[in-house]
Amino acid sequence: HHERAARALERLGILCYDVAKPMKECGCQETVFTNSLVGTKTGGRPLPLDLGGVTAQPIRVPGHTPGSIALHIIERALLLLGDSWNPQTWVFFPEALPVNTYAASFRSLMNLPFTHALAPHQSALISKTFLQTYANGLSEKGFASAKPFSVPGHEGIQTLTYEPAPGALLIFRV
Repeated sequence: HHERAARALERLGILCYDVAKPMKECGCQETVFTNSLVGTKTGGRPLPLDLGGVTAQPIRVPGHTPGSIALHIIERALLLLGDSWNPQTWVFFPEALPVNTYAASFRSLMNLPFTHALAPHQSALISKTFLQTYANGLSEKGFASAKPFSVPGHEGIQTLTYEPAPGALLIFRV
C-alpha cells in the first residue's frame, strides 16, 4: 500500500515518514510527515512528487494508522486512497486513531479537486460523488447506530460497524 511506498521514499532521503520523529530531528531532504505537521522543512505542504509526466501530491490522512497517506494525481484528477477507504474500512487495530479523527481526515479529502479515486482492495474506479456520500455519512448519528461486528481472524477485538454509504462498511473499535 501507500505506506510501504512512503517508507521506500524515506530510505531514499526524499520523505520523512516517521510520525514519532520531531520535524527538527528529521534528516530528510524534502518532505516531512510528522505528528500533526505535514510539510516541507519550511513547514508548508508536502512537496509534490514528479513521477515523470504525472505529479503525485502526498496528503496526510491519519485514521487507519497515524501515518496513513493518500496520493492526489493532479494531472489525472485522481485520488489514490491508500487504506483511508475500502469496501470495508478498518479503523480498529491498536495503531488506528479514534473514529472521529478518521472521519475528519477522510472528509478533508473531499476538498481536493478529483473526479475519481482508486482503493487498494477494489478494482473499479470510485466516483467522487460516492465518496462524498460516504464522507457525509461519517457522523455522530452514524457512529451511534453502529452494531457489534466480529471480524474473522480478529474476534478478540471488540468492533462496531455501519454503512456510511450503501455497500461501504466502516468497522471501528468499541
